[in-house]
Amino acid sequence: MSTPYFLDRWAAEGNALVAPLCREIAKIGRALNNITLNGNPAIVTERGVALSAPSRASGTPFVNIFAKTSATEGSWTPGKVYFAGRQLTVADEPATITVGASACKFWIEIDFSYGTAAWKSGSAFPTLPMGDALEWFRMLDVTLDNDDQIDTFLCPTPHDIHVTAKSS
Repeated sequence: MSTPYFLDRWAAEGNALVAPLCREIAKIGRALNNITLNGNPAIVTERGVALSAPSRASGTPFVNIFAKTSATEGSWTPGKVYFAGRQLTVADEPATITVGASACKFWIEIDFSYGTAAWKSGSAFPTLPMGDALEWFRMLDVTLDNDDQIDTFLCPTPHDIHVTAKSS
């Protein structure tokens, strides 16, 4: 199947279409490069936003933020989870996260059957597919050094979670 409108327009305008598109891509890139957290640069990666800058109790531009407080711990600033338009409380979501070899990946699991959300952790994220009843969101991905201490960390979902209900 072809789209003659776009093919004809490309043939007629050719490189004249490329320049405006490149300008828009450059604007997006500059905007992403200028994201900051408390005045410190936030790094945009292919896995999410790396926000290793220290967070403060209020006024942070993002939620779901981990702030390292020791070699194996950090404080967690949670966002909100909405399921079918109503806010859920995430069961077992901690204010302080302790990491180790057996728990360096953290996620929120939404159970569509019961309309609940739960905090989960493990040495690896769940594998897909999870089935029709479950959906999970990566919250924190910690890389440990050789001494099982925090080397780097990434918050792949630095925003509130909005999930629509699924019909069976």
